[in-house]
Amino acid sequence: MQRYKIPPHLARALDAKEIESLTREAPDEASLLADLQMRAYGTPMEYIKGSRVVGGLTFMIDRRVYIPNAESLNLVAVASDLLRDGQRFLDIGTGCGWLSILLKKHRPHLTAYASDIEPGALELAMKNAAHHGVDISFHRACYCYGMAVPEPHVVIADLPYGERAHMLIQDGGDRAHAHQPPTSTFHNSGTLEAYQELLTSIEAKGWTPIMVLEIGFVDDASAAAAFSSHGAFDIVRRDGHGVVVLRPDDPAPAESGS
Repeated sequence: MQRYKIPPHLARALDAKEIESLTREAPDEASLLADLQMRAYGTPMEYIKGSRVVGGLTFMIDRRVYIPNAESLNLVAVASDLLRDGQRFLDIGTGCGWLSILLKKHRPHLTAYASDIEPGALELAMKNAAHHGVDISFHRACYCYGMAVPEPHVVIADLPYGERAHMLIQDGGDRAHAHQPPTSTFHNSGTLEAYQELLTSIEAKGWTPIMVLEIGFVDDASAAAAFSSHGAFDIVRRDGHGVVVLRPDDPAPAESGS
């Protein structure tokens, strides 16, 4: 590995392991020092490197998308257990596409749809899907409004569900969130409001899928207040990190639904 002289202000500001990691991948000294300066300003490592490894797969990442958290793998596991081969799922707010790609890789006989409001996120998601050789139908949409897809059996979503008190403190915590897209971090109207809007859009279409929704460290009482009027629900937690499984009264969509 090429050794470069690191300026004192960067050596003081950064962790030695981060410096070593970026040095290993740097094409030249100027690029390395630029990357180190970005890291000193709090830019997440994933944005600097342009990738994130999660669930055993490498996903292309840039500032157009939220950085995946490994804790959200619980959502993939829960959704996989609920789906049967040949069924359909819809990933709302797909970002870089990682959740739907992992689910499709684990369960190749599922039919996958995914959406996002950000054109740039969808462009990156399509690149990731192509890179991993999975067939996913991507759509630009606000929740489910206007989506011309068959009714899914399961809807998955990891939307901006909480506030700063509910986020996972890692990789710089609040500083890292400041670098991520505002549409992917905190909802302007507060805790779980994004899911209220999603549920309204699903109900407006007359759909009744099972929903698997990431809620992180949002407490059970807040989740109950948000979801109890929409159907029976369970909260599946792993190390405190929660996923809501919401079952409407009639969760089985018609095979020819629209």
